[in-house]
Amino acid sequence: MLSAGELAELVLQLQLKFAMKDLGRTRHILGMKISGFRHRRQLFLSQTDYIKRVLEDSNMQEPSMVDLHWGMGVDLYLGMSIIGEG
Repeated sequence: MLSAGELAELVLQLQLKFAMKDLGRTRHILGMKISGFRHRRQLFLSQTDYIKRVLEDSNMQEPSMVDLHWGMGVDLYLGMSIIGEG
């Protein structure tokens, strides 16, 4: 992790090479909302707005309920994904 001085030096070096301006704290990136607690070093990403936009674009904004029968305390992990199978 960079110290404040190292970060300032890096920003200065980048400004010498590229046209830059400080836009403040990032709140959204790539369709995700960014929030968190800096003092706890926690970061949260939410794709709710992106998903709503995709559903609207697909004319699927009306929810259809599905009962999945998940038990309490069920953990999801990458091995459960169907991505890459087939």
